[in-house]
Formats: sequence, structure tokens, C-alpha cells
Amino acid sequence: MKTFGWRAVSVALIIVFSNALVKAFTPDNEESGRELSPDARSAYFSQNDFSYLSINPIGTSLVVQSIQCALTCLQHLSCFSFNLAAFPDDNSKLLCEHLPSDKYNNSEKFVASNTYHHFSIWVSQNK
Repeated sequence: MKTFGWRAVSVALIIVFSNALVKAFTPDNEESGRELSPDARSAYFSQNDFSYLSINPIGTSLVVQSIQCALTCLQHLSCFSFNLAAFPDDNSKLLCEHLPSDKYNNSEKFVASNTYHHFSIWVSQNK
């Protein structure tokens, strides 16, 4: 009988809780924020319901769950946040926009939205 490691269990837990907080697990997780080493990166993304960061995306994709958008963002060093459609299209897919900045550096472009949720990297105040 083959057993699954802690990573498989972690991924399963991420999917279950992805609507509230998305965390991509890697071997060297930090308490919060983002680790920029290309071989081991992690981040906590906090969801801002019905919000949109209105900047040019570096890429887009169609996903089924927010975790897919978060994991794709972590694969690109230039991605720091993402907008995710609040409602699926006719094919049950959500449009994901990968962004080169975040709401903290572009607060004037962070706006209310009827159709998107914004996910930004959460930084703990307890460092």
C-alpha cells in the first residue's frame, strides 16, 4: 500500500479552504508573505470580495478554483496578486488575471467590483 506524504495532505487541505485563504505549500514555508527563491516559493493570499485591482495583467487563464490561480501566480516571479472572476462563465470556468503589483502599491487603482474578487499576498503584522 502506497502512502501519501504531508504535501498531498496539505494540497487537499488547501483546496478545501481555498475560498477563505489560499496557501501554496512548499518545503521552506515562511510564516507569511512571499519567499522569492525560484525553487521554493510560498505565499498566503487573502481574498478581498468584490474588489478589483485595475492594472494591466501579465497573463490570464481560465480556472475552476482559486487555488489554481494562486499556484500559477507563484510560478512567476513577476506575479504579486491576482483578480479572479466572482462568477463562472458558461463553461464553469473563472477568469484569472495575474498582476505585476498589488493593492498596497496601487491603492488608487483598487476599486469595488460586481464581478471580481482580488487576492493579494497577506503580510503578518507579527514578525
